Amino acid sequence: MKKHILIVEDEQEIANALAARLNSEGFAVSVADNGVDGLDLALNEDYELVILDIMLPGLSGTEIARQLRAQKDSAILMLSARDDENDIVDGLNIGADDYVTKPFSAREVVARVKALIRRRDLEPTSTLRGVSSFGALTIDSLSHSISLNSKFVHTTPTEFKLLSVLCSAPGTVFTREELVETLSYEPDTNLSSELISHTNLRTVDSHVRSLRKKIGPQFIRTVHSVGYSFEINSEKTQVSA
Repeated sequence: MKKHILIVEDEQEIANALAARLNSEGFAVSVADNGVDGLDLALNEDYELVILDIMLPGLSGTEIARQLRAQKDSAILMLSARDDENDIVDGLNIGADDYVTKPFSAREVVARVKALIRRRDLEPTSTLRGVSSFGALTIDSLSHSISLNSKFVHTTPTEFKLLSVLCSAPGTVFTREELVETLSYEPDTNLSSELISHTNLRTVDSHVRSLRKKIGPQFIRTVHSVGYSFEINSEKTQVSA
């Protein structure tokens, strides 16, 4: 059965180009050109993935993502002409799984779509099993939940996967390239190294920043020019901006 994708984009040229490319890749695609219709479709139909522009008439992509995440488990890929780090972090904080800034190629977006859907399909078997506790932080891979000081912490599927990977080997430094590969941002080996460094590595950094806002900075250590590691002893953890 074809995977069903919703595109909510008011720029007709972009929406048509993405829809055509996704259709050619075997996906079933629906399109909405405003936020109100987009939210209605997203909540009342079943989509494996929703592609959301930030700036939409009627209702913003940010608000759609917020309501969608509260009621559905569809993967969310956000599009925006704004290339500001705060916008990216805000999008990830409200539940987006990935973020692409304009201008972009349809090929890049399709690569992201395939990666997100593959990760969504494999999620039940790709994370750690059981409950792991690290001081005040508890990670339950069976329920895909995180708690801090016994209080539930909302994370996106991508954030949960990232933290699970890091805490699978405390103290081990994972390079940003390794995290890109583990998180399956890069399904197309023909994509250029420039694309990987500019887009995917920045997205890993953004997910780390988002996680630190939610669980505190003490658990994830930055190793400059290399990557990140998970630290059990928070008293010895130093985090670099």
